[in-house]
Amino acid sequence: MDPEERQAIIDAFRRPWVEEYTEKRPKSKQLFEDPRTRFSARTYRDFARGAPYPYYIEAAQGFTLRDVDGNELIDFGNNATALVHGHAHPYIEQAIIGALRTGTSYSGSHIYRDRLAEMLAERMPGVEKVTFAMSGTEADMYAVRIARAYSGKDKVMWFSGGYHGTYDPVHAGPTFRGYPESVEQDYLMADFNDKEGTERLIAEHKDQLAAVLIEPVQGTAGYIAPREDFLQFLRDVTTKYGVLLIFDEVITGFRWARGGAQEYYNVRPAADIVAMGKVMGGGLPNAAVGASDHIMEVIRSLPVENQAQPDRRPTVPMGGTYSGYKLGCAAGIAALELLTPEAYERLNGLGARLIGGLKSVCSELGVKAQVSGDASIAGIHMTDKDVWNGEIARNVDAQLNGLVRFGLLRHGVIWGTGGLSLNTVMTEREVDEAVEALRETLLEMRPLLQRVAPEMVG
Repeated sequence: MDPEERQAIIDAFRRPWVEEYTEKRPKSKQLFEDPRTRFSARTYRDFARGAPYPYYIEAAQGFTLRDVDGNELIDFGNNATALVHGHAHPYIEQAIIGALRTGTSYSGSHIYRDRLAEMLAERMPGVEKVTFAMSGTEADMYAVRIARAYSGKDKVMWFSGGYHGTYDPVHAGPTFRGYPESVEQDYLMADFNDKEGTERLIAEHKDQLAAVLIEPVQGTAGYIAPREDFLQFLRDVTTKYGVLLIFDEVITGFRWARGGAQEYYNVRPAADIVAMGKVMGGGLPNAAVGASDHIMEVIRSLPVENQAQPDRRPTVPMGGTYSGYKLGCAAGIAALELLTPEAYERLNGLGARLIGGLKSVCSELGVKAQVSGDASIAGIHMTDKDVWNGEIARNVDAQLNGLVRFGLLRHGVIWGTGGLSLNTVMTEREVDEAVEALRETLLEMRPLLQRVAPEMVG
């Protein structure tokens, strides 16, 4: 089909949805068009994908968001999966209020930081010591810096379609601007779930390769899970070639299981370095990097008179005004305390119900969409091809994916970054509503698919 004709057909299909959205959200439109909002630089997170303008949020409670026009939505975004206990959880709220009474942050040690560090080390395999940061981006940045300092090597390998924040060496690529060409010499790119290609690259560059950095489940690519023991393979092959392994558990850490994806997928021995974030902040900004005492020695502060000793590794600067700040640690402690074995069993059970329900709807309607995910998160890909890594996900029809996202929104369900994530206050009812929202959306889209993507309809 001619691309312009195809675009015209999609635009005509989408038009009534846009009109309906606009009728239901006049206040959001007014706020979006208000000249005073020009001072806020818009990012992709401001927009409901597929919608003509963002809905402005007024309040949130549990699993429900309410916009300024009074529309209520079931939030399967959970702020990019971070809110594993939903919005305004009373236990976490009380922990924050209690800590707030004696200040927000200090330039010094405090018991909240030490207690959260202890909890992280108790839970995450291989972690004996942690250093705090403010975001997943910083945690990955510090993890790479620690790996380079410890190994004495510079290159980092990561996987196409993965996301590790916006630190230059693990974010640069052909689709992004603002990165110097020299950054390319610092990284290697492999394909997730490709054992042969991954080992070939590691073997070829082992003498320059400081670390392999991986999300155990590729998040923004649509929550693509590892296949055929790929994570254990990666642990074995990095050990074989003397390369450090970094697990980016910013999404999976403390959501997949008490010990993150390493526990869930039974990866042994543990990764050398682990980046953590999201869930461990309890809804507030907080992140950390953890490793063995031996590796973390590279960030230990040494007395000035010892800095020049040739037999000691140089220290790596870490820190930030709010790194390990009190309120974030108090919220994180409360969030982890709520994640009991029973909570994980229930949460992951709901996840299995969600993934199974989404797959069932696609099969029932004869729509060849792919459903990915694991534990308590699911992704939807509008393609008839098997999506087994982020490179394939990157080439999925963005317009069709956007229509599904928009369709779910019309039926009261928020598709967050990468897909649908659950929280512990949700029930089977909310899961079933999301599945029904997909059914209604695909029923409406089926005639469109027959015209513009006939390969998608069986």
